[in-house]
Amino acid sequence: MKRWQIVLGLGLIGLAALTYVLHYAIFRDPFFLSRLLLAQLAFLPISGLLVTVVLNQLLVRRQRNTLLQKLNMVIGTFFTELGTNLLKYFSEFDHNADTVRKALIVTDRWSQQEFAEVAVRLKGMDHKEGQSGCAEGPFNRKEEFFPATTGKSCPAGT
Repeated sequence: MKRWQIVLGLGLIGLAALTYVLHYAIFRDPFFLSRLLLAQLAFLPISGLLVTVVLNQLLVRRQRNTLLQKLNMVIGTFFTELGTNLLKYFSEFDHNADTVRKALIVTDRWSQQEFAEVAVRLKGMDHKEGQSGCAEGPFNRKEEFFPATTGKSCPAGT
């Protein structure tokens, strides 16, 4: 345990004891004070449960946000280093690429509606490989993008 945690714990225990002494000094009723102490001790497990659940939720949320930030960094790095060129390369083999190429030139004046319209248009299109067979397809030169890969150039089953 760290020093500040010990000091904080002792300080809170001292504050509670001081409060009980002050209560006794003002009201001079040890019976009520003992009932109050017993009631507070009875509520302690419920209080501990509530604090545990709340802290657990906060820690889970913080962990999830941290993981999402790291994942966004990895995705951003991928597209910065490799993804954009890879998407250009794969688009050469999409037989519909020429029909949507002009529609995909994004400017800073695009509205949300324009993004939505293009998304609907892209979802409705058939994005199959334009050439037949693995030898002419996009997987024959993957070593240009992934130099550390070994093995077959074609995906399994083609």
